[in-house]
Amino acid sequence: MSENPKTAAGLRKLPMDLIPPIALVKMAAVLGLGADCPAKAYGRWNWRDQPVEAETYVAALERHMLRWRAGEEIDEQTGVSHLASAMCCLAIVRDAQEAGTLIDNRRGSPGVLAVMDRYDASSMPVVKPQPVAG
Repeated sequence: MSENPKTAAGLRKLPMDLIPPIALVKMAAVLGLGADCPAKAYGRWNWRDQPVEAETYVAALERHMLRWRAGEEIDEQTGVSHLASAMCCLAIVRDAQEAGTLIDNRRGSPGVLAVMDRYDASSMPVVKPQPVAG
């Protein structure tokens, strides 16, 4: 450990160095496309200028994640990463929430939290992989 007092002071600050730089680069590409692309032309920081609905971004997040889980890395419409687009959806919702421009129209599902709690990792049975026939 360094004896430099600046190092000790730095350790008490937000660990910004833990954010993977590639995530920031890819998110900037997605946000830049949405802000500046003539076909989209949402505008920079549009979620701060006009209120946005949470469910709009949740639906987009889920579409990007489903396509990524199905094996599609790049969004054919935009040419950018589905994962970066998903990260932007979350970042926009969180930023709009903090800025007071989020319309919280989440459609809760009665009882879903209780059901999820019953299926947490401590109560789930251990499933052993089946041997592959061959």
